[in-house]
Amino acid sequence: MTLYPLLPVPALATLLCLACHSAQADGFFMQADGGRETRGGVIALQRRALTYGINASAYDGGEELYASLTYALPLGDLAVMKFGPAIGKTWEDDAARNDDLRAGGKIALERYRATDFGGLYGLAEIGSINDAWFLLAQMDSRALDAGMSLSRGGSDNYTETTLALRKGFRDSPFSLRAA
Repeated sequence: MTLYPLLPVPALATLLCLACHSAQADGFFMQADGGRETRGGVIALQRRALTYGINASAYDGGEELYASLTYALPLGDLAVMKFGPAIGKTWEDDAARNDDLRAGGKIALERYRATDFGGLYGLAEIGSINDAWFLLAQMDSRALDAGMSLSRGGSDNYTETTLALRKGFRDSPFSLRAA
């Protein structure tokens, strides 16, 4: 089974999230990546202290689709902790290992620090479904409208490390990322 039949699910979830709040979202993030062994996409919509997230991954041997709803708890000037429920499904090429829809939890710790040159961002998150985890360190330059990031993530089913360069387009929320 492929994720293509499930593409309406993230779209429907995003529309549902938008319908839940009449005001414009505080933040929206969307990213798609493709590599030799894995491909994936992330959509996150933040409204006040709530973040709605969808993550899809395809890797050699299977695919995973997850959705989460997290609550942000500021930890003073140190960081922000986000935690909440998640649901997910895994399809393995070996049909005997396909999972039913599973419920679990997700917790993340993130920190952004503005600097004279731009900003620094760090993220560490873990999820109980398939022991998923993700680490990210990112540095951005305001003057160049560019940045660099190093990430490593995975689950019981795959592991991936990415070094990426990002170049923004002036006066646009979009950027081009090469990894």
